[in-house]
Amino acid sequence: MDYIRFVNSRDIREYLYDIGYKLSGEQKLFVVYNSHRTPLSEKLEALRNLLKEDDESVKLRNPHYWREYSFSKKEISLHSLVAGIIENNEILLCKLKEAEPYSFYKLSTYEEGSDKYSSEGFFPSYDAAYSYYKNYCLSKDSDEELYAFKIRKQFFDGAIDTKWGHVEEKYAEACFNRQGQLLNITDNLVLSSDRYDYSCDGLLVYLPMPFKIGDIVVTCKERLLNGCTNGFMYDQSPKEPYVLQGHFFPDEKLNIGMDSSDINVGCVYLDKFSDNCSVVSEVNVHTYDIEFYRKPLTGKNRILKFISSIIKEDGVFDKHELMWANSLCRAESLYQDTKQYCSNLNPLMNYYLGDAEVKKKYRDDSFYSYNEDNYLHLDEAVKIWLDDEREAPEGYRHCHSVNETIKLIKDCERNTVYISELNLDHDLGEYAKDGGDAIKLLDFLVQRETFYRVELHTANPVGRANMQRTINRYWPVNKVAT
Repeated sequence: MDYIRFVNSRDIREYLYDIGYKLSGEQKLFVVYNSHRTPLSEKLEALRNLLKEDDESVKLRNPHYWREYSFSKKEISLHSLVAGIIENNEILLCKLKEAEPYSFYKLSTYEEGSDKYSSEGFFPSYDAAYSYYKNYCLSKDSDEELYAFKIRKQFFDGAIDTKWGHVEEKYAEACFNRQGQLLNITDNLVLSSDRYDYSCDGLLVYLPMPFKIGDIVVTCKERLLNGCTNGFMYDQSPKEPYVLQGHFFPDEKLNIGMDSSDINVGCVYLDKFSDNCSVVSEVNVHTYDIEFYRKPLTGKNRILKFISSIIKEDGVFDKHELMWANSLCRAESLYQDTKQYCSNLNPLMNYYLGDAEVKKKYRDDSFYSYNEDNYLHLDEAVKIWLDDEREAPEGYRHCHSVNETIKLIKDCERNTVYISELNLDHDLGEYAKDGGDAIKLLDFLVQRETFYRVELHTANPVGRANMQRTINRYWPVNKVAT
């Protein structure tokens, strides 16, 4: 069974495939347990399949840290842990649907573009809440804005926290995707205390990642399917980018139990609620849910390019320029202020903050030349032209083969350069030896779920029809990266 497909981040999935990484039993359990978008039935099937594989010993580090503040490590059989997790899910599913006195059900939905779940009402039973979503919420949603929903069974009784002096809520909560597939169930105080160890919360697992310090990333949207926030101090939206700062970056020590910290990484982002565009540095606790940011950096977020460059120490920008960029971002009028401050900035900053006319001037000036790779770092968006013979129109980057295009796509993603269009031929002649004809590029994009806008300029009617069929089947209606 392919367990890597359960990894939430498309970039980590792709990287693990590329390097031929082999997951241990503990890692297989971890990625299945923490998969957000996979239906619960598929996850339970994968866990039952794991029971057929060789058993091994795993370490639970701090399984009750938030209760006992203990740094103890506990050995447990992988098979017993997996069997306990399966049984926990079965108990919670029965408990969730069971009609009981002194309980009620709350339905909440999440719409595209929102920052949080919205309450839809309270219901006497699980079936009533689920039917209301299907028959009312989904039916009125003609624009397909709904992304996920959750049903919480709330009990009137709870427990007194003797340390903090407040009542802990007792509940079981199920999260669903838009189509109504059950994805996961969580609880508080519903399971008996002897079942608390049957969880992956105490597993600290290392997975190789393609990210480097200074990369601009975002938390994958699928995390919302788990009903969770992003864990940021200022409740950062899933769509907002941040820069990887580096402290607490997980490493191989997690595999051998030498580290008792969470799986996390430091990050830098903008506090959007501050009038002064404050730069916030904190720890992001969802390391394995991060992906490269694939959208344009706009408004105040453009300052992240400068922060990224300084953290990477790549020499493109320096701290003096960061101060200027910060002042421009605070003013929220980047292009206008750039003209005013041009004499105070070096050519690279002028190029990055400038409009199309400024960019063309710097490219055309004979006294100024710069490496194309660094130009890519400074660009905000690119259009890619794939053709073995016809020259690219003005404004496009020309690629001749599928593999050359894939490399450019990955370079753009690593440098937070938005790919606004892929314009494709089909027959690539001799260049087809380097990755196949252009339809193979579409297969690559489908596999990794990066649906950039695609235009076709091929004169091959059969090839065009095949490529259009793939686009119609897999691409979102608006044909842009999500």
